[in-house]
Amino acid sequence: MNETHAIRRIFGKKPVNISACPLSDESGMSNRIASKKAGILRYAVQFSDGTDIRFIGKRKSAAIIARGILMLSGGDPLLLLLLVKNHKIIGYNKSSVREASLYKGFDDTLKEYLPDTMGSSASRLSGECFIAMEELPPNVCTAVHVFPMIDAIAQFHARYYGDNSCVKALGINCYTPDDYRRTRSCIKRMFASLNAENFEVFGKDKLEQINRFIDNIHTEFAIVEKRRTLTHNDYSVRNICLKDGPICIYDWELACFQNPEHDIAELLISVMHDMTESEIITALDYYRKKLSELTGEALTDEEFLSALHFNTLEFCVNKLSILRIAGNYLKLSYTRQLAENTARMLDVLKYYEKR
Repeated sequence: MNETHAIRRIFGKKPVNISACPLSDESGMSNRIASKKAGILRYAVQFSDGTDIRFIGKRKSAAIIARGILMLSGGDPLLLLLLVKNHKIIGYNKSSVREASLYKGFDDTLKEYLPDTMGSSASRLSGECFIAMEELPPNVCTAVHVFPMIDAIAQFHARYYGDNSCVKALGINCYTPDDYRRTRSCIKRMFASLNAENFEVFGKDKLEQINRFIDNIHTEFAIVEKRRTLTHNDYSVRNICLKDGPICIYDWELACFQNPEHDIAELLISVMHDMTESEIITALDYYRKKLSELTGEALTDEEFLSALHFNTLEFCVNKLSILRIAGNYLKLSYTRQLAENTARMLDVLKYYEKR
């Protein structure tokens, strides 16, 4: 995508001087996978009318996704084939242009939780997009901010709860039991490629539980699939910041129509190394109560626990496998902590169920 044309289309005037420099992305992987011409850049633009503007330009393309899939395959030709054929389950389907349309389509009452966007230029045909948005402060959210982070995401969950029209309206993924059935071999190969550290992190009993789950993931999902809503699907402290007080949620390209518990499980997994078991359980109870208040639907213990179990295990074998493989390749330190936190979350859920 020609950035000059994209900027002119977004701002409605001719740029005469464009300068850009990479934006530091120490905790993520977008800029490390992307080339120097695609990724997240800090722009300063002068226009022909004498005005100038500074913004963050976020670029994404099918080429970046292709490089990511190639990296994840780790030289395994069968895994590469499975990733290409069944990439929807990993969240890559149309994700190169999804975020641009999402920011336009969100309910206005939820805009306070989003970064300010000046506009976007996207092409579904070429699979490229360019989003101009405000520069956000460093993502300083930690375990201390768990309850405000829960409050924010619960608003999205309640607004789109049971509303599958948002799948088409917002262009988000919606997995089916058949999606999970077809991608079992892909998920299994990704998870197995990490065997060198899997036993050390999860231990024998949890590994047996995880492998049984992979074999039956499609039938496990059929049990919980009825309770679904819009989810961020990458809801961790890496994608949340404090903007003049309110929580701001960004990086929505993996948004999905799935169990709301996916987001709360992933959020807690990202911060629970700084939380006690009691604090984690209190946060789970708080989310359950909050969602019930906002939707008017009281969840049974069985419904809530089933969704938490499924989404924690699904995160473990799907999203976490991707992060761990990429982390090993790109030398990201936080992925080991996420794996250890996921193992701990499985223990917390056992205690939560017995109390």
